[in-house]
Amino acid sequence: MIDMHIGKLSVTRRAGRGTGVARKLRQRGLVPAVVYGAGGESVALALSPAELHAALDPERRENTLIELTIEDATEGGSAAGGATTAAAERQQVLLKAYQVHPLSRAVTHVDFIRVRPDKPVRVRVPLVLEGKPEGLILGGVLNQVFRTLEVECPPDKIPARFVVDITPLKLNDLLSVGQLPLPAGVRVCLPDEQTLASVMLPRRATEAETAAAEGASEGAAEGAAAAPAAGSAEGAAAKGGAAAKGRRSGQGQRTGQGRRQVAFVSGRWLVVGLGNPGGRYADSRHNVGFRVAELLATEAGLSWRGAPRLNADTAVGTLAGAAAVLLKPLTFMNLSGQSVVAAAHFYRVELTQLVALHDDIDLPLGRLRVKRGGGDGGHRGIRSMIELLGAGDFVRVRIGVGRPRGSAVVDHVLGGFAPADRPLLERSLQRAAEATALVIREGLTAAMNRHNRADDEDPAPATA
Repeated sequence: MIDMHIGKLSVTRRAGRGTGVARKLRQRGLVPAVVYGAGGESVALALSPAELHAALDPERRENTLIELTIEDATEGGSAAGGATTAAAERQQVLLKAYQVHPLSRAVTHVDFIRVRPDKPVRVRVPLVLEGKPEGLILGGVLNQVFRTLEVECPPDKIPARFVVDITPLKLNDLLSVGQLPLPAGVRVCLPDEQTLASVMLPRRATEAETAAAEGASEGAAEGAAAAPAAGSAEGAAAKGGAAAKGRRSGQGQRTGQGRRQVAFVSGRWLVVGLGNPGGRYADSRHNVGFRVAELLATEAGLSWRGAPRLNADTAVGTLAGAAAVLLKPLTFMNLSGQSVVAAAHFYRVELTQLVALHDDIDLPLGRLRVKRGGGDGGHRGIRSMIELLGAGDFVRVRIGVGRPRGSAVVDHVLGGFAPADRPLLERSLQRAAEATALVIREGLTAAMNRHNRADDEDPAPATA
């Protein structure tokens, strides 16, 4: 393990808060910041972005333990840096969060959280796999389920990364949490039997998928018989268009000997409805993602089946003209990413073809938003997906459920809809299903243009 680096950073208290104060600081080349936690009051700060960058350990970046020297601002003095005054206060902190400008990528705000040497912290640490597993020689495929791991440890014992040599992994071997060489005082916040990576034979297309591919090919052949002659310009264009369509839809291609190569089904979509399993949550606001996934399956004529290996229910088939998997994680919302990552690896789905359907309290009931990427917005299911996928560049269909009035957010999202809201809810679920199909069929832009607008009717107000 790389020795722990403690960064040194001098900052200045700032008297005011708010947008105007922050804008003036940025105009002077400084960054507004705040430090909080460990039972103390929050303190507004100003700092130099260059000094912040210099304080970060290049191996740990956001996990760098930093010793802040907080000075009071003096008239005519620098707002950050400079000599330490008698009133200077020192605190050990971690970088909790930071914001960047969308175009310049310059840091625009920083949050620090205080830490105490005697109290463990929880951070995410990269998992790096090195070497070529022996099982690849026999045709196996390496599936890495986790790329970062949440760990608990003293603030001065944070690992830079976990590096594991996977060369000895044979076909059907697994790497689990219990096999990690952990430094003293470091605990991974997952059970020892949790799989981190595996070497398995690639998934073969099912008989149903093979039959579908063959049927599509026979239909294309019949169409080709009625098409213009191949020697004509129109015939060549038709042939090229059909080939491109086949590549996009992931249909099997024939070899020179007439055998069909359907070992993999490419271009598959993974549509994830987020929710909580069990009858008590079935009608809750938090389960609208489940309900849209169920609506899509019904409209496409797909059947749900249990997938114990994925800890989920799945419906596999054709959706909006493309091969797709509908997924309902059974892990409960906060751990949804575990099922999603397992399914993405099992079905060989690219991040660009992953769609998450979820509730959003920042949108009133009846409103819908389609987007790609971004943060988790406080939604723990999306947070779990981002953390375990290692990226958030997937499509989200956000289904408005409104903010609570007079009740806690948790009670609100786990509660049901009022009878008066149900007609608008049903229309909202239908629109979410249509938006998802449009993303698959015509692309993200078409779905955003169609559905990221105010409804023809006023959305319902939030209910208690």
